[in-house]
Amino acid sequence: MDTTLLNYFWQLASLDAEERQNATKDLIIHLHKSFQEFANSEKVPDINDIRDFSRTIETIKKVGGPDVAYAMLRLTKGITSPRAGARHGFALALTELLASFEFFTFKMILPLIDKHCPITSSKDKEGSDKVFGRVLSFVSVMKSGILWRETSSDEDYCKVINSLLACASCKPYVREACYQIIVSSIPLLKKTSFDEKAISHLIMVMKERSDKSGGINNPDDINLALAIEAQYPDIIQSNQWKQVMVHSDDLCTVKWHEPHILHPNNLEKLAEAIQAKSSKSATEIQQNQENRIHSVWDTILCLIISPPNDKPGKQTVTFEQFWKAVVDECLFDSDSTHQRKFWGFQLFEKALKLCPDENISSLFTPNFMRTLINNSHEKNRYLHEAAIRSLKVIEQVSNENHRKALVIVKQFLGQYYDQDFDKVSANIVKKILSLVNNQTIEEYVLYLKSIFIQPNENLSSDSDTTEQRRQWIINYLYSLIKDSRISRQEGWLRLVLELFLLYGFYVAKNSFLDDNPKNDKVELGSQSKRLKRHDTKRVRFEDQQNSEDSSNTDNSQKKTTEYILPKPRISESTQVCCRTRFFHALGELSTFRSLRSDKTEKPSRTRGGFKSDDQTWAFYAVTLMNTFENDNQLEPLIVLNEEALRLKKAAVELLQKITKKLEKLRSEGSKNSNLYIQQEGFHWLFSYVILTLYTEPEEAMNALEDLQVCFNRMFAQSKRSPKKKKNEENIEENHDPIDVIVDVLLSFLAKPSAFLHSMTEQAFKVFCSGITKSSLDLMLDLISKKGNVEELVDEMDIDEENNDDTSYDESNEHDSDNDETDSEKKEVKDQPTIEVGQRDKQDKNEDNNDDETNQDRIMEEFDSKLSEFFRQKKFEKKKRKDAKYQRIHYKHKVIGLLKIFVKEQQNNPLIFELIVPLLEISKNAKTDEIAKSAFDLLSAKIIVIKDGPIEFDENKVLTLLEKVQDMARKSRSDDIMKLCWDSSAFLLKSIVRRYNGNTSGEITNQHIKKAIAIYELTYKSWCVKSNSLNIKCFSQLPNHIPQIPWYLSEIFLGCADPKTAKNPKKVMNAYDVSFSILSIALPKKNQESENADGIATKLVPKIRETLSNTFQFVAEDLKCGNQNFDSQTLKSILKFASLAIKRTSIEIPIEERKKLWNARNFLLLLEKIKELPRFKSSQAISGLVKEITHNFN
Repeated sequence: MDTTLLNYFWQLASLDAEERQNATKDLIIHLHKSFQEFANSEKVPDINDIRDFSRTIETIKKVGGPDVAYAMLRLTKGITSPRAGARHGFALALTELLASFEFFTFKMILPLIDKHCPITSSKDKEGSDKVFGRVLSFVSVMKSGILWRETSSDEDYCKVINSLLACASCKPYVREACYQIIVSSIPLLKKTSFDEKAISHLIMVMKERSDKSGGINNPDDINLALAIEAQYPDIIQSNQWKQVMVHSDDLCTVKWHEPHILHPNNLEKLAEAIQAKSSKSATEIQQNQENRIHSVWDTILCLIISPPNDKPGKQTVTFEQFWKAVVDECLFDSDSTHQRKFWGFQLFEKALKLCPDENISSLFTPNFMRTLINNSHEKNRYLHEAAIRSLKVIEQVSNENHRKALVIVKQFLGQYYDQDFDKVSANIVKKILSLVNNQTIEEYVLYLKSIFIQPNENLSSDSDTTEQRRQWIINYLYSLIKDSRISRQEGWLRLVLELFLLYGFYVAKNSFLDDNPKNDKVELGSQSKRLKRHDTKRVRFEDQQNSEDSSNTDNSQKKTTEYILPKPRISESTQVCCRTRFFHALGELSTFRSLRSDKTEKPSRTRGGFKSDDQTWAFYAVTLMNTFENDNQLEPLIVLNEEALRLKKAAVELLQKITKKLEKLRSEGSKNSNLYIQQEGFHWLFSYVILTLYTEPEEAMNALEDLQVCFNRMFAQSKRSPKKKKNEENIEENHDPIDVIVDVLLSFLAKPSAFLHSMTEQAFKVFCSGITKSSLDLMLDLISKKGNVEELVDEMDIDEENNDDTSYDESNEHDSDNDETDSEKKEVKDQPTIEVGQRDKQDKNEDNNDDETNQDRIMEEFDSKLSEFFRQKKFEKKKRKDAKYQRIHYKHKVIGLLKIFVKEQQNNPLIFELIVPLLEISKNAKTDEIAKSAFDLLSAKIIVIKDGPIEFDENKVLTLLEKVQDMARKSRSDDIMKLCWDSSAFLLKSIVRRYNGNTSGEITNQHIKKAIAIYELTYKSWCVKSNSLNIKCFSQLPNHIPQIPWYLSEIFLGCADPKTAKNPKKVMNAYDVSFSILSIALPKKNQESENADGIATKLVPKIRETLSNTFQFVAEDLKCGNQNFDSQTLKSILKFASLAIKRTSIEIPIEERKKLWNARNFLLLLEKIKELPRFKSSQAISGLVKEITHNFN
């Protein structure tokens, strides 16, 4: 036997599926070659002449050769092996072998199967292996096609069926597999001539089994019956079939009402038979179904979802009927077992993928939603993982089919929606919406709008919860705008904004209502509010039917037929919610960048707050508001007075003019000009302020007046009349227009509105290019202790009139609150005592019988007044605390504006004006959060600017540099000192940058010289008197500001003379600083450059003289101050000397080097120093002296 052939059988048992397939392919090729050689060498008998198949192997040898016979023997034996992947590999090879050779017949194979894979009732592992092998052998027979050849008959097919049924009865765990093999063979019977006999045999087998078990009452028989019905629809009319289905025997426990299994009348029996619910009449099948559902469910789903054309008299149950009766009310019933609910989750996943769009809503039934929600809430639930898997499948299907996604989100937000479930499941609806396109989201928004307008018609909701439902929809739509995961396209954003605006600001007129509520108007708050509001009962819009009727009666009247009348009426709280979310949404959209799509260009994003047509969202809202106001069927819910209307009308007219001007500038290509930017800024401001009329009328009216004056002064000076011009000059005589704009923005910033805050930031970003020093000073005063922030935040729903001291330090506010606790207690104690004493005196003259009653009444009054007093004090304390938080919040917002200014105007010289005030504010950065914010602004935003201003007043910058250096010397904190020092470096870099930035040679610019002189003065002050500066400040100067030739300054070897120094440590610090400067000025890599030679020539005389004086002083053992030089200080001096000699004379010959450095004197002084008693034992000193001596040898 060829060893190659034997190796194939080993490879067939591999666990690797690809290796098994390759082995099967190679085995069949080898057997074909062997068969060809056998056929050419011997005469092959005709298979039809063979009548005796008792000796099968000898027969196969005669017709196929020895290799084919051996392969058949090995495969039928090995198919029972449990080793690795032997069953799979041998079954595959057997299938291919039977299909490849036409001489094989079923009669030839059956004896081998009976011999090697007999049916046994033993419960040992060998018996199970043989049953598995027998089932797989018949699978190979079916798939190879030998049963459908002309050589096969109905008897062969019946033998296969009987053998499979016998295996199913013998071993329950192969029952479903055996039936599935039979089911898969039914469609292939139509290709044979014995299909009628085969089907008759199957029905007869079903009849025998039903007689024994009391009817067709298990999933396997149902699966077989459904397969026969699907292939032979007329079978249900036959008497034989009716005898099986509609059982007449009294002993039958399951009697089907109709011969067609999927008939609506059979649903209850079907649920019992396929074990959707427990039943005494149904036969429970003992098999491992804990982790999967029966294959009959797949058959049922396919037949119901895609039913064949029903013939007369045949009626198939609809998918909705089946799902409700069999799945929802059985598998997901509250009393159902965990196993059945698990099947239900798997069935839901299958159906979700198979169902068409119109049937998706049927899946989300009450019981299913309850089961899904409950098992998704808690991780310790038995079916938690199954529920989570179903949610993931929902996301997957939504991503693949957007139409299904729309139906799914509608069901999730329907009457079974649970907000807690949506939170626990990580916002499943929003996840789905993040996967769909813009059109799907638009349809979803329209769906929510329909629920908002008529909740009771869309959902079965209690009337008491209608407004809660509406407010939830408003808040949910706003959350969609905020969610960055969702594709925020303009289409659905406009729908949401329109919904907020329409139902929050407008009502239907009386003539379009079916009732006439009162028409009186009420004031909003105090009389100082220039704003009025209609009775909230008048919030009813025209429905479609009324719209059609009115159009027939009056064609001249304008109407808005697309807005449906809300039923029931919208409450006042819902209107307030709409208005609030409208402004919140505008605040979000003010930073949103819309997608600008063009067929000829790649999709791009607009600027923040702009739509794709280059118009702002605020202007779109104003335009939409004007459209609604011009509609004769609508009237505003909030009515402005005459003055406010006049200002609004003028502002709208001005907006239209600015819009035309901007369009003209865009067409001319002047979109980046200053004129366009300023016009666009006013366009933005006017749009926002017009909308603010409805929330802060007083503030908005004043702002509109100021903005119109500013606009006229900036753009329309030539067109103003002399009288109007004179009035405006009197009003704004000494104020720059930008200052007025900044003042307006700061006032809006003090309001508790995210919309106004966003508007302020966006407008400030536009106008910050023209900001003045006075505006910056105002902002800096507001965040410092000087600023009277209380005046700006007094309208932020905080009453501070009871607060006597409004100018105290914010860091001590908690202490002040605690200090007044004792006084409050004393006041509470004294006040009731006086009242009780007075009442006691009055009660002495009353009857003794009423004394006890009066005392009780007095104590009740005392308790009520005492509790009221404490409530009042607690309320006042809370107001003071809230006022503090409001002030801090406001200051943070102002710092945010400064950050915008720094980011947008990095080349503006006014940035320098921020440094000193911010340093002053930052002094308490460790204890004050405002100071910490100022510290971060200066350290992380300003002094790190690389390309700063280049046009500025040098004298002002030098003055600032001097102040900052002085603050660095006097600072008490290391962090503040470092910040001051880095700020001074930023100022010096700015001066150097203005003059081409390269000053590595001789310094010629006077301003740079003055700046270096300030550093030199600070250095000398540090050497003479200790302060907060440290040696790192000066030693790192060459690294921080390498453009300055520090080796030419007085910092280099300055204060290194021990005769004038305060102590040896100061001399050591001077040499350490000089060491850093020299190592940068003469780097080791550039020793041979011409520039290095020039620097060395300049430095050697100064270094030599300074070192000689120092060495002479140390050699004479003199005291510097009151101290002698120790080893540590001398070591620093010797290190500097060694570095200086190496770097300055590397190319100089030895003799010239000795002469240049006066080596003889140097070495004599070093020898004297080395021999001093305190240095004699120091190896470090001796080593450095040797190193210096080596440079001259």
